[in-house]
Amino acid sequence: MSDPAIALRIQNDIRHDYPTLEQASAAEMVVEAGPSGFQTSGGEVRPGWRLRSKDHQWTVILMPDFFALESTGYTTWTEFNSRLEDLVEVIHSAYQPALIQRIGLRYIDRIVYRQASKPGHWVDLLEPSLLGLAANPDLMESVIGAQTFSHLDLGDAQVVLRSSCTPDPAAANGYATVLDTDCFDGRARAFDVLDIKQTAQKLHRRALQVFQAVVKPELLESLKS
Repeated sequence: MSDPAIALRIQNDIRHDYPTLEQASAAEMVVEAGPSGFQTSGGEVRPGWRLRSKDHQWTVILMPDFFALESTGYTTWTEFNSRLEDLVEVIHSAYQPALIQRIGLRYIDRIVYRQASKPGHWVDLLEPSLLGLAANPDLMESVIGAQTFSHLDLGDAQVVLRSSCTPDPAAANGYATVLDTDCFDGRARAFDVLDIKQTAQKLHRRALQVFQAVVKPELLESLKS
């Protein structure tokens, strides 16, 4: 998909939604473990393309070995899924990929709680395990930042959940919690448009399931309003 002719063909089919075509690149990072610890070095830089909406809130990434749809102006799953399904069909028509190795859906939710001056003050709104020692009654007032990492196997999907609770730079007092939910199906199989659409729906349900499990009802209600 790094071929300019293919990128143009893809854009022609979705130009109404993504009128801007830009060159992009992705760099691989090589990590080597040795007696002195871990060492990193730059890997191959791969060229690709980026298609943007007029307001730059929607972006299609076309790289040699993957494609992605990103949004910084997410509204509803219905809208995102509609754009994703259109993109999958266009990719299939223009590129005819034979194999898919990973289908992923990632949400990064940033929630601000201005009444919190410490991570521990989130304890009534979030699953306490997300807060680490900040949920400990004896230590919560001493904790000024909290991060957690969890890898879940849900049978038909895997989920990597990263959470962090740090001061909100936009407020004199207040903490923001970021929930980074990466749901994926890593089974290699033939590229099939219907399979990809159904898998995306499944991953959305799994992401929602995890989010509802770690966010308490009071916070869910406030987010709905």
